[in-house]
Amino acid sequence: MIAARSQWRKLGRGLLYNKATRTAKISIYVKGRKGETRFRRTLHDVSEEEAEKVLVALRAKANRGTARPAAIAPTVRTFYEAYFDLIAERVAASTADGYRQVIERYILPRFGETRLADVTSGAVNVWVLDVKKQRREQRLRPLAGATLNGYANILRSLVNYAVRFDVIEESPFKKAFDREKVNQPKNELTETECAAFLGAFEDREKYLVHLRSRYRTGAVVACSRYPTARSFGGSRRWDSAAADELWERFRALRPFFVVALTTGFRLGDLCRLAWKHVRWSDGWIQLVMAKTDREVVIPIGVACAASLRDCLARPVVGELVFVDEAGAPLSVTRIRRTFALAKKLAGITRLVRFHDLRHTYGSSLASDGLSLAIISKVMGHADQATTARYARPDNRVLEAVRQSTDRRYTP
Repeated sequence: MIAARSQWRKLGRGLLYNKATRTAKISIYVKGRKGETRFRRTLHDVSEEEAEKVLVALRAKANRGTARPAAIAPTVRTFYEAYFDLIAERVAASTADGYRQVIERYILPRFGETRLADVTSGAVNVWVLDVKKQRREQRLRPLAGATLNGYANILRSLVNYAVRFDVIEESPFKKAFDREKVNQPKNELTETECAAFLGAFEDREKYLVHLRSRYRTGAVVACSRYPTARSFGGSRRWDSAAADELWERFRALRPFFVVALTTGFRLGDLCRLAWKHVRWSDGWIQLVMAKTDREVVIPIGVACAASLRDCLARPVVGELVFVDEAGAPLSVTRIRRTFALAKKLAGITRLVRFHDLRHTYGSSLASDGLSLAIISKVMGHADQATTARYARPDNRVLEAVRQSTDRRYTP
């Protein structure tokens, strides 16, 4: 017992420190109206300097009459390992997976051993600059501004959860981050490109020409299972029954893309669109969007209705609107491959993502003169500022402006 007591060393008035166990005991007295009040706190796994900082902070709060037991903030890694499962329960599964990947790949290597209270806005700004510098030195493609901003936002969310769970008293972010410039994509399809894209699903000859251009014969090798050598690894012939089957599988997804262009739904919402969401009697589709949890009501146009009826007329109809030949939900892989092939057959060589079909929907509504309030409503945007990016000039808008100036100023 005597040996254990000898390990405690007095660092100052009201502070004892045990170097062997890295433990500190704080004890201060504050005079009040009802006499003296004693505040005590035991700190574990702290250095002498950290213990002294807590003592100073606790004494300052006690003198202001707001004394609370001070706590040493855990490291980012410790908080992540202890609380991330709890955080994951409060967000969507895909969001939690994205958080986990960014935290483990980018945040923990830099801030893993940093205490939460020391993750300041300045430290985050320096970290972002270092990430950009490292990618330049490694001759890697630079990360987009939106991506870097997203990494910083995930770190801020992690710290904010620490405040929410009372792990730290207040956020160390006293000022805003330096935001990287974000380049908004402008990859909407024009009317001509939309027609060519959908027309690709009706052009069987062009599809067979594509198959023929990709045809490769397999290697002829001997096999113990066959009496003679056989060809293995070749592609399917363009003039075979298998080619006709591939064509029908490709063509079967045309209604999927028509509905995408005429409703503006995201890929995930299209994949989970069910017949119960289609209100034929009212003439609209009513769906709660997975990303924003906002309900949208989309009118069913002529092209959309025709595509939905095509799905109903197929031999296999499931609970979902879009299913494959066996009645199972369409796979995202098949959708993306079909999208890429349709672009190629349509002669669209520039960058166009599947999500740009949604952008095409929004920009078309803006070009037709619909107000941002209406567009925001049908697209499920929480902020009209998001909708405003679709109001960009296209040929129709520019022609209307040209006609207006000609009427006023042409002699």
